[in-house]
Amino acid sequence: MGIFDWSTTPSSNATVGSINWAEGQAPSTVNNSARQEMADVAAWRDLISGAVGSTGSANVYALTSGTSVPALVDGLKLTFQANFTNTGAATLNVDGLGAKSLRYQSEDGDAALHGGVITNGNFYDAVYSTDANSAAGGWIVLNPSTVRGTWTPAADGGTTTTYGANNGGWYRREGDLVTFGCILQITSIGDGSTAGISGLPYASQTTGSVSVGFYTGLRINVVDIGATVTGASSSITLVSSTAAAASMGVNAVLQDGSTVYISGSYLGAA
Repeated sequence: MGIFDWSTTPSSNATVGSINWAEGQAPSTVNNSARQEMADVAAWRDLISGAVGSTGSANVYALTSGTSVPALVDGLKLTFQANFTNTGAATLNVDGLGAKSLRYQSEDGDAALHGGVITNGNFYDAVYSTDANSAAGGWIVLNPSTVRGTWTPAADGGTTTTYGANNGGWYRREGDLVTFGCILQITSIGDGSTAGISGLPYASQTTGSVSVGFYTGLRINVVDIGATVTGASSSITLVSSTAAAASMGVNAVLQDGSTVYISGSYLGAA
C-alpha cells in the first residue's frame, strides 16, 4: 500500500498498510509509522518529479511507480523519463494495471501519438483520463515534443524526374499544427508537365491554402500563383491565373527547369 491508499477523510487514516495513527496507539508504533509515511511521500515525490524512468520498447512503454498505484483513476498524474523514442501510436502500462493509449490534445480532442512526440531521454508529464481514447481510457501527455525534420518534394507524374541540388524541404510539428517550407527544383520532369507536388511529411486533415514565395521557369506565364494542401493526402496542388483566364485554376505549370518556393501550415493527421 502507498500514498494513493490514503484518504482525504482524516478519520479514515487510522491504519493504512503498516502506518498506524489510531487513537491510543502503542508508543512503539510511532517511529515505524512516521518512517513509512516518509517513505510513501518520497515514492510519490519520485513519481511526479521524473525520477522514475520508463522501460519497454517498440511503442510499448511500462512504468513501475514505486508507490503501488491501486487503480487507474481520473487525475492520476506522473512524470517519467522516456527510455526510447516513439515511432507512432504508443501505450503506457503503469504497475501492470494495463496498457493504455498515450494521447495528446488535438484540435478535436485527444488523439493517438504520431512519431517523435516522445523522445529518448526527455521527461514527460502525463495525466490519466477515463474519457480519453473514446472512453477506453488513456494517458494525456501534457508536454509533447515538437517534431522537426526534412522532407523531399517531388513533382507528380514524372517517373523519371530529376532534381537540382537545392531540392528539399523542412517541417516542424506541434500537436496538430504542421509548419513547412520547401524548394522544388526540377532539372528534368521526364513525363511532360504537372501542377502537383507530393511528399509532405504528414497527410492533411483538411484542404487549405499555402503560399508560393518565388517561382521561375514555369511552363506558362502566370498573373498570380498559389497552392493548396489537399485534404486526406500529403500532396500540394499549384493553382494559378493567366492573362487569358483571370480566375485561379489548376494549370500544369511545372516543366523542365522549374523552381518554386512554397511555405505554409496545415493540420496534420495523426
